Amino acid sequence: LPSGAAGGAKFSGAAAAGSRVVFAPYNSGVIGVLDAATDAYSEVAISPSLQLPPARKFAGAAHVAGEGHGAVVFAPHDVDAVGLFHVGDMNFATVDLSGPLGQTSITGEGKFHGAVAMGTKVIFVPYNARSVGVFQIARSLQHGKFSTVSLAGRLPEASRFSAGAAIDGSRVAFVPSDGGAVGVFDLATLGFETLDISRELGA
Repeated sequence: LPSGAAGGAKFSGAAAAGSRVVFAPYNSGVIGVLDAATDAYSEVAISPSLQLPPARKFAGAAHVAGEGHGAVVFAPHDVDAVGLFHVGDMNFATVDLSGPLGQTSITGEGKFHGAVAMGTKVIFVPYNARSVGVFQIARSLQHGKFSTVSLAGRLPEASRFSAGAAIDGSRVAFVPSDGGAVGVFDLATLGFETLDISRELGA
C-alpha cells in the first residue's frame, strides 16, 4: 500500500459503492478506495484541518445510495464525529457529534463498532456506548442529523457488539464481542432485545 496507509490497524470496516470499495480509516491518515473494475487502489488524505485523532478514528462503514455513486458513512469510534465520504468526487467531511445537538450528543472512546445502512439512515452498532447511534443523511448527501436511542436498562453491562447486519427492512442484528447475547434493534419501533446464546458459545 502507499505510504499514507503505513502502520498497523490501518482500516476498520469497508463498504461497496458500485465497483468501488471504500475502507474506513482506523489508525490510517487516509481513506482507502479500491476500484474492483480496474484493480486500481487509491487514497484520499484526511485534511489536518478536521483535527481528527491519529488513531482509532472510525470503526465500520455503510453505503447510502444517491447521486454520484452515493456516500459512505463511517461509524465514530474514538472521534466525536461521523465520517461522510462522497464517492463520486472523492471528498471527505465530518458531522460533529459534540456540537449543539442537545441530548443527542455523545462523546468518549470506543463508542461504536459497525455500521448498517437502512435506506437513508445508518445504524451505528454500540461498543462502549450504551446507546444505538442513528445517522439520518440528507438528500444532498452533504450533511446529516445524528441521534441516539438509549439502551439503559435493556443491555447487560458486560455486553459489547462489534458488527451488525440487516435482518429485514427495519431490524438490525448486533454481533456479540463481549458477553453472550445477540442484540436485535428495530428501527421502526426503536425496540431492542437480546437473544442469549451463552450456552451455545460455552460462555
